[in-house]
Amino acid sequence: MVSRVPVFEGIGGGITKGKRSADIGLLAEANGSSGVVVNAPTKIRDIRIITSTIDIPLAWTVVSVHQNVKAALEAGVRIINIAGGKNTADMVSYFRSIYPELPIVATGGKTDESIKSVIDAGANSVIVTPPSSAELLKPRMNAYRMSSTTHKANDKR
Repeated sequence: MVSRVPVFEGIGGGITKGKRSADIGLLAEANGSSGVVVNAPTKIRDIRIITSTIDIPLAWTVVSVHQNVKAALEAGVRIINIAGGKNTADMVSYFRSIYPELPIVATGGKTDESIKSVIDAGANSVIVTPPSSAELLKPRMNAYRMSSTTHKANDKR
């Protein structure tokens, strides 16, 4: 099946929190989302509010091995979303060793090597950083520039 809405939606955790995040999560669920994700600063008490409101899985973003993942899991988190920058693969490996069955999503970056490293470390799913608009359009813009140069030379004839 193909969803007309995002599979997972962000519902806050930084500026937006508590009941507001829970309400956004309930709205996401009602509109067909398969799960929701909250940012790293989300407090355990807010996780409890959210998980008591929604029935879909809650993913919690983890940016450090010092975050209390055990407490978050006890509060209802069902997936961790590891976003540790250059340390992501090491963090995935660390949490995978503690929680062998826990679903782990991880940021993989842009390169094949960084993506492979988080997969090899034990991530179940990888978020890939897409190329920027400038990177995607560069070949086309170069072709336009070449075409424009050719046209300019032909216009002088």
